Amino acid sequence: MSTKMMPKIWTRPGYNSVSGIAENYILLIEAFTLLGGALRDGLSQYWLLRKSGLARP
Repeated sequence: MSTKMMPKIWTRPGYNSVSGIAENYILLIEAFTLLGGALRDGLSQYWLLRKSGLARP
């Protein structure tokens, strides 16, 4: 995860609300990045299949 650059204090759960929000925000961004990548891969696969005539429009 992306907590390597943060100070050690920030990685403690419940230390303060700001660090908790920051960590959750980073996790959300990473989750959406993974989701977006999976969606993009799926769409490109679908277009390849459509081009080759294996998938119906």
